[in-house]
Amino acid sequence: MSDSLYQNYANRTPGNGYHFHLLAKGSTNPKLAKLADELGILPFALSLAPFDVSGAGNVCPFASPGCSTVCLNYAGRGQMSTVQQARIQKTRFWFSDRQGFLALLQADLDKVSRLAGKKGKRAAVRLNVFSDIPWERFLDLESFHGIQFYDYTKIAKRLGKTPKRYYLTFSLSESNEPEASQALAKGFNIAAPFREKPEEFLGYPVIDGDTHDYRFLDEQPAVVALKPKGLAKQDTSGFVREDCAIYARVSTTDQSTEPQLLDLRAYAKARGWKVHSEYCDSGISGTKDSRPALNSLMNDARKRRFDVVLVWRFDRFARSTKHLVLALEEFKNLGIDFVSYQENVDTSSPLGAAIFTIIGAVAQLERDIIAERVKAGLRRAKTNGKRLGRPEVQLDAQKARSMRLDGLSLRTIAKRLGVSHTKVAQML
Repeated sequence: MSDSLYQNYANRTPGNGYHFHLLAKGSTNPKLAKLADELGILPFALSLAPFDVSGAGNVCPFASPGCSTVCLNYAGRGQMSTVQQARIQKTRFWFSDRQGFLALLQADLDKVSRLAGKKGKRAAVRLNVFSDIPWERFLDLESFHGIQFYDYTKIAKRLGKTPKRYYLTFSLSESNEPEASQALAKGFNIAAPFREKPEEFLGYPVIDGDTHDYRFLDEQPAVVALKPKGLAKQDTSGFVREDCAIYARVSTTDQSTEPQLLDLRAYAKARGWKVHSEYCDSGISGTKDSRPALNSLMNDARKRRFDVVLVWRFDRFARSTKHLVLALEEFKNLGIDFVSYQENVDTSSPLGAAIFTIIGAVAQLERDIIAERVKAGLRRAKTNGKRLGRPEVQLDAQKARSMRLDGLSLRTIAKRLGVSHTKVAQML
């Protein structure tokens, strides 16, 4: 099989309509092609089948479950069966005849080097579009003049051990944040998909990684934010970075927010969300306009410090239907989702947003009905002759007059008798 695969790729000559044996021009990949002409870059890429898709071996030894599920291998042109078969065949060639594969890859890279010199451009070659192979172990990358190699990797041990011509960006997943933090501390960049690009992450500035693909041009150290694409748009594993804010409230000081927090923390963990902060109001009625923790949450939301607001039940958050609707509208404009644990409603979907508003309206109606019942009861009691309010304070008129004759002021008399100054003035 190896001989037939080698002959298949070796026969790919310009005369047969092929320019390269294994590499592909970056113009066939929209992201690689972005800003290439403006930056004077000649891009090329090697696309193998990720993980163990080829059936011949695993080219992504440190891939996480989340990464495996949302791999861009199946996005764009990857949806075409012919493209998938081509990637699988190349990967099988790599595992079955490594010497032959490397010989043809070196021939391609030599041609790229000559082409870059001829065109007066800087060649940029990404050897791991969907794989994570340590190419520095198999090729003398410094020998290819005019070529800048670059890749993303989840193999932390590779950082700092590649030639100058081979730039690596550490790829953050749902399970390797400690390694990512160490990479940043050592001056390396990391990349991660974010629902919404934050201003900073793990204490480092965040740059837009979708402006172009040429990571060797990025400032260091920094976090490269990538917009979720393809299957990643529906990711719930935590691979796509989402920070959530938890809000809990109890009306009296003898209650605790801990039962709410336990449920919300477990829910956030199950959704793969990192908890940015927990905002708790204790002993504060939900009808109050101003609540310290809620005010803090809203201020942080306006600074886009998280992607989701998670509450135990919607009435723990909103004081009225109007408050709920206004808050949801503001969150929507900020790109922040709102999730209610008990009602199992998520505003990230149109149906969830509609249901949430309806629930809020029903709750407000119930509150209004309760208030009307209380008012009706008070009216009935008044009609039956019952005096409402606090009992009237009895004033000892004789004692008040005596104190006045002694020269005491009205305010002093009122204070000693435990009544208002007005009451004393009316009596005297």
